[in-house]
Amino acid sequence: MYYSQSIDQPRINSVRGGELPSARKVSNLLMKCDKERKSDKNSVMVMAWGQFLDHDIVATPVSKGKIYLYTKLFLLKNYR
Repeated sequence: MYYSQSIDQPRINSVRGGELPSARKVSNLLMKCDKERKSDKNSVMVMAWGQFLDHDIVATPVSKGKIYLYTKLFLLKNYR
């Protein structure tokens, strides 16, 4: 990764020496939409529900099965 004058500062010039555009300018260019898209079927509630599901699924612990549980209980009981 290229840095500016010091390690903790992001670079402001490209590898060819020209000035880099701002992050906002790049984001606006990439996400540019010529017309507003309205939907009768989807709303902000659909987006919020999807985000809730995503965060809930990511935060759900994975079960490791009975053998893992029994082994852990045995070790806790016998090796405290």
